[in-house]
Amino acid sequence: MKTVAKFKLEELAMRENDTRVAKFRATTADADWSKFTPAGTLEIWVTNPACEFNVGKIYTLTLEEE
Repeated sequence: MKTVAKFKLEELAMRENDTRVAKFRATTADADWSKFTPAGTLEIWVTNPACEFNVGKIYTLTLEEE
């Protein structure tokens, strides 16, 4: 079974060695969909320069067992 959540990027900060810290918060922007979405926050550290994030945009996170 998989779980899908929508997260809005709240903050994007630069750290040493070209590392970016992206802080997301679960969003309820889509009322019909969001009543089933998990609530919470997510923080990830990214070093891949090809990975682009935009503050204020919504991203979908899918959690699925391997």
